[in-house]
Amino acid sequence: MDAVLAFRRPRVFVDTGALVAVYDPQDALHTQAIRFRDEFLLPFQVDIFSSYYVLAETLNNLHRAFRAGRMRRSQFDQAADELVRCVFFAVLEISDAVNLRARQIMHKFHPHYSFIDATNLALIERENIRNIFSFDQAFDWYPLTSGHTKIFLARHPSAGIRRLE
Repeated sequence: MDAVLAFRRPRVFVDTGALVAVYDPQDALHTQAIRFRDEFLLPFQVDIFSSYYVLAETLNNLHRAFRAGRMRRSQFDQAADELVRCVFFAVLEISDAVNLRARQIMHKFHPHYSFIDATNLALIERENIRNIFSFDQAFDWYPLTSGHTKIFLARHPSAGIRRLE
Protein backbone atom coordinates (compact mmCIF):
# COMPACT_ATOMS: atom_id res chain seq x y z
CA MET A 1 0.00 0.00 0.00
CA ASP A 2 1.38 3.38 -0.96
CA ALA A 3 2.01 5.88 1.79
CA VAL A 4 -0.24 8.91 1.61
CA LEU A 5 1.48 12.19 2.20
CA ALA A 6 -0.55 14.62 4.25
CA PHE A 7 -0.61 18.11 2.80
CA ARG A 8 -1.35 21.00 5.09
CA ARG A 9 -2.06 24.33 3.52
CA PRO A 10 0.17 27.21 4.60
CA ARG A 11 -1.40 29.25 7.40
CA VAL A 12 -0.82 32.98 7.88
CA PHE A 13 -1.80 35.25 10.75
CA VAL A 14 -2.49 38.83 9.61
CA ASP A 15 -1.77 41.62 12.08
CA THR A 16 -3.25 45.13 12.32
CA GLY A 17 -0.45 46.99 10.53
CA ALA A 18 -0.74 44.73 7.50
CA LEU A 19 -4.52 45.16 7.30
CA VAL A 20 -4.27 48.92 7.71
CA ALA A 21 -1.65 49.03 4.95
CA VAL A 22 -3.91 46.99 2.66
CA TYR A 23 -6.90 49.31 3.09
CA ASP A 24 -5.35 52.78 3.64
CA PRO A 25 -4.18 54.03 0.24
CA GLN A 26 -2.03 56.71 1.92
CA ASP A 27 -0.21 54.23 4.19
CA ALA A 28 3.53 54.15 3.46
CA LEU A 29 3.36 50.37 3.14
CA HIS A 30 0.16 50.20 1.05
CA THR A 31 1.80 49.10 -2.21
CA GLN A 32 3.82 46.35 -0.54
CA ALA A 33 0.84 45.08 1.44
CA ILE A 34 -1.43 45.00 -1.63
CA ARG A 35 1.23 43.21 -3.64
CA PHE A 36 1.72 40.57 -0.96
CA ARG A 37 -2.02 40.04 -0.53
CA ASP A 38 -2.80 39.90 -4.25
CA GLU A 39 0.23 37.96 -5.47
CA PHE A 40 1.05 35.63 -2.62
CA LEU A 41 -2.00 35.14 -0.40
CA LEU A 42 -5.17 35.28 -2.45
CA PRO A 43 -4.16 33.30 -5.57
CA PHE A 44 -2.84 30.33 -3.61
CA GLN A 45 -4.35 27.88 -1.19
CA VAL A 46 -3.37 29.68 1.99
CA ASP A 47 -5.45 29.75 5.16
CA ILE A 48 -5.47 33.32 6.47
CA PHE A 49 -6.39 34.16 10.06
CA SER A 50 -6.73 37.15 12.34
CA SER A 51 -8.52 38.04 15.59
CA TYR A 52 -11.49 40.16 16.61
CA TYR A 53 -9.07 42.42 18.47
CA VAL A 54 -7.08 42.99 15.26
CA LEU A 55 -10.32 43.66 13.40
CA ALA A 56 -11.40 46.30 15.94
CA GLU A 57 -7.95 47.89 16.07
CA THR A 58 -7.80 48.01 12.26
CA LEU A 59 -11.22 49.64 11.98
CA ASN A 60 -10.22 52.24 14.58
CA ASN A 61 -7.00 53.04 12.70
CA LEU A 62 -8.82 53.29 9.38
CA HIS A 63 -11.45 55.56 10.91
CA ARG A 64 -8.63 57.82 12.17
CA ALA A 65 -7.21 57.86 8.62
CA PHE A 66 -10.66 58.83 7.28
CA ARG A 67 -11.07 61.63 9.86
CA ALA A 68 -7.57 62.91 9.01
CA GLY A 69 -8.48 63.09 5.33
CA ARG A 70 -6.21 60.24 4.19
CA MET A 71 -9.19 58.15 3.01
CA ARG A 72 -12.42 59.03 1.26
CA ARG A 73 -15.65 58.00 2.94
CA SER A 74 -16.32 55.46 0.19
CA GLN A 75 -12.89 53.89 0.79
CA PHE A 76 -13.49 53.68 4.53
CA ASP A 77 -16.98 52.23 4.03
CA GLN A 78 -15.69 49.60 1.58
CA ALA A 79 -12.85 48.64 3.91
CA ALA A 80 -15.17 48.44 6.92
CA ASP A 81 -17.63 46.29 4.97
CA GLU A 82 -14.92 43.89 3.80
CA LEU A 83 -13.34 43.67 7.24
CA VAL A 84 -16.63 43.07 9.07
CA ARG A 85 -17.54 40.37 6.53
CA CYS A 86 -13.99 38.92 6.84
CA VAL A 87 -13.63 38.77 3.06
CA PHE A 88 -10.13 37.31 2.88
CA PHE A 89 -9.47 35.89 6.35
CA ALA A 90 -11.09 33.84 9.10
CA VAL A 91 -11.39 35.25 12.63
CA LEU A 92 -10.05 33.06 15.43
CA GLU A 93 -12.09 32.78 18.60
CA ILE A 94 -10.45 34.09 21.76
CA SER A 95 -11.00 31.65 24.60
CA ASP A 96 -10.41 32.07 28.33
CA ALA A 97 -7.21 30.05 27.91
CA VAL A 98 -5.99 32.46 25.21
CA ASN A 99 -6.75 35.45 27.44
CA LEU A 100 -4.84 33.82 30.31
CA ARG A 101 -1.87 33.06 28.05
CA ALA A 102 -1.95 36.65 26.73
CA ARG A 103 -1.66 38.00 30.28
CA GLN A 104 1.26 35.64 30.94
CA ILE A 105 3.01 36.92 27.81
CA MET A 106 2.36 40.53 28.82
CA HIS A 107 3.78 40.02 32.32
CA LYS A 108 6.84 38.13 31.11
CA PHE A 109 7.73 40.40 28.21
CA HIS A 110 6.55 43.81 29.48
CA PRO A 111 6.78 46.52 28.06
CA HIS A 112 6.97 45.15 24.53
CA TYR A 113 3.39 43.98 24.16
CA SER A 114 -0.05 45.45 24.25
CA PHE A 115 -2.87 43.13 25.24
CA ILE A 116 -3.77 42.81 21.55
CA ASP A 117 -0.20 41.83 20.59
CA ALA A 118 -0.05 39.31 23.44
CA THR A 119 -3.43 37.86 22.47
CA ASN A 120 -2.27 37.50 18.87
CA LEU A 121 0.84 35.65 20.04
CA ALA A 122 -1.28 33.35 22.21
CA LEU A 123 -3.53 32.60 19.20
CA ILE A 124 -0.52 31.96 16.98
CA GLU A 125 0.83 29.51 19.57
CA ARG A 126 -2.51 27.76 20.08
CA GLU A 127 -3.18 27.35 16.37
CA ASN A 128 0.46 26.56 15.51
CA ILE A 129 0.43 29.19 12.78
CA ARG A 130 3.89 29.40 11.24
CA ASN A 131 3.62 32.56 9.10
CA ILE A 132 2.89 36.11 10.24
CA PHE A 133 2.04 38.98 7.89
CA SER A 134 2.90 42.04 9.95
CA PHE A 135 4.92 45.22 9.95
CA ASP A 136 5.01 45.25 13.77
CA GLN A 137 8.38 44.77 15.44
CA ALA A 138 6.65 43.27 18.48
CA PHE A 139 6.95 39.84 16.90
CA ASP A 140 10.74 40.24 16.88
CA TRP A 141 10.94 40.27 20.69
CA TYR A 142 8.89 37.16 21.31
CA PRO A 143 10.62 33.77 21.14
CA LEU A 144 8.21 32.03 18.80
CA THR A 145 8.89 28.34 18.45
CA SER A 146 11.28 27.38 15.71
CA GLY A 147 9.86 27.16 12.25
CA HIS A 148 7.90 30.39 12.30
CA THR A 149 8.34 32.70 9.34
CA LYS A 150 7.87 36.35 10.15
CA ILE A 151 6.83 38.18 7.01
CA PHE A 152 7.86 41.81 7.35
CA LEU A 153 7.94 43.16 3.82
CA ALA A 154 8.72 46.73 4.84
CA ARG A 155 11.83 45.83 6.78
CA HIS A 156 13.17 43.24 4.37
CA PRO A 157 12.60 44.71 0.89
CA SER A 158 15.77 43.18 -0.53
CA ALA A 159 14.84 39.73 0.73
CA GLY A 160 11.67 39.74 -1.33
CA ILE A 161 8.81 37.49 -0.41
CA ARG A 162 9.68 34.25 1.30
CA ARG A 163 8.07 30.91 0.64
CA LEU A 164 5.22 30.22 3.05
CA GLU A 165 5.42 27.10 5.15
